[in-house]
Amino acid sequence: MVGLVACGHTASGVQKTAFPDLVPELNDLNNTESNAPFDSTVVHFDNNIAIQYVDGTTANPLVVNADDTFNSDKRIFGSDGSQTMAAFAGDSSLFAQTCATLFTRMINIVPSGVQLTEVVTPLTVKPRGVELVHRGDGFLSFIGEVRLWNLPENSARQVRLVWHDRNGTQSSNTTHTSNMVGAAAGGRYRTEWYSWKIPLSVNDTTTPLTEALGMTGIHFEVQESAGGPWAVEDQQGLGFAIADTVMFSETSCKTGTTFPFHAKYRVAVRRSDLPPHRVFLTGDAGIVLGLPTFETIEVLPPVYPTPTTSSYDIWEADLDENEVFGKWWLSVESTNSSGHIDVALERQPMDFKVGC
Repeated sequence: MVGLVACGHTASGVQKTAFPDLVPELNDLNNTESNAPFDSTVVHFDNNIAIQYVDGTTANPLVVNADDTFNSDKRIFGSDGSQTMAAFAGDSSLFAQTCATLFTRMINIVPSGVQLTEVVTPLTVKPRGVELVHRGDGFLSFIGEVRLWNLPENSARQVRLVWHDRNGTQSSNTTHTSNMVGAAAGGRYRTEWYSWKIPLSVNDTTTPLTEALGMTGIHFEVQESAGGPWAVEDQQGLGFAIADTVMFSETSCKTGTTFPFHAKYRVAVRRSDLPPHRVFLTGDAGIVLGLPTFETIEVLPPVYPTPTTSSYDIWEADLDENEVFGKWWLSVESTNSSGHIDVALERQPMDFKVGC
């Protein structure tokens, strides 16, 4: 186990976007993902992971975190009194040979007679972290980012987001994505990321996204140079489906900022569609007796009618003084079955507006 972890962690690190409680914001223009490296030679396969662990200079976030519950590498590396790591630190050839042996065993665990599928080719264009949000004022917000696969970095490139509403109409206002971030994987491939936020601000009326029209799908258009042609990226006409039936509502609120206080997690459910079978929250309800507390909370339909001017009913979940410190995911079951889908990004009631 020590060898597997050390070999796997000789390169790369831990990203804040994936583990926001573990990695702080690094505020480094050359490291926009705030990736905390496992060792100082982050893109090289070497035994520095062991050398720096043994000599006490490591910055490995899974070894030196102030919260020892996050220090999984520290526990594994020290499980045999750090003997294996000391051996790796003193002999780079031993480290390389051990990694080669372990990786070979992992690959060869699949019997030679097994018929594998064809290589899965990544989508050329793929959206990620996409979410519609109910604002409570007749409009919706829309956030996300799109990944372009294996294209060279190009500061002249323009990427446009185009959405489709419930009438089947393509938006007349196309939104230019921004904040290009490039990443390379050892020269094997590149990814370019572009993000969007609609509207750009609370007072922005140039890209209206109304409750009534909603959204059913999106596609992208890419231009590589000014005045050049726009390439339509829509999965050969399929586009990328967007569900606007159930979503997080920014009308969610908390009763105060001084403990103890409560919160209401509000969910917008489109009234013209078949109502979901079940809406619920899952997540960590906060630390109780020093331990994470996993909990499921039902989101209930309204007791009183929602104003008819809105296209959505507001469902609610009440969160108590302990649950407000938790982090929650919103999930939906559309039928009377155990299957469900996640429809909102993680949220913490501490960030809700004050006043319920």
